[in-house]
Amino acid sequence: MSKYEKRLDSHELQLRIRYERAFHKSKVNWLQVKFHPVTAIYIEDKKEQKYLADYGFNLFQAWRPKKHLMSNNNSEPEKQKIIDQERIKREKADSEVFDLSPFRNFYKKKIIRNPSKKTNTYKE
Repeated sequence: MSKYEKRLDSHELQLRIRYERAFHKSKVNWLQVKFHPVTAIYIEDKKEQKYLADYGFNLFQAWRPKKHLMSNNNSEPEKQKIIDQERIKREKADSEVFDLSPFRNFYKKKIIRNPSKKTNTYKE
């Protein structure tokens, strides 16, 4: 076995390990969810899943099964809870970020309190 074959085998082994971690049964398959997550951990999970799913232009890879998009269908209640929480965060973030009204700052009340540091020296 040449050095190139050993390096290729070790690279495929690393990709297989990354794939098994990214599409583990305890993780949400973000490729099947119709919106982008908001939380940083889930954003990284989705990037990793997308990278591994698109690796090699979707050609057959020995380390990756053909059905990676179909497996792990997010039907467990724990995954549904995570997806629902992320959906609520996404809707909230979208409504806040895309408020393009020219009066959006005009209607916000800002209460500025500057407590006086002087002591009351006036006595009757």
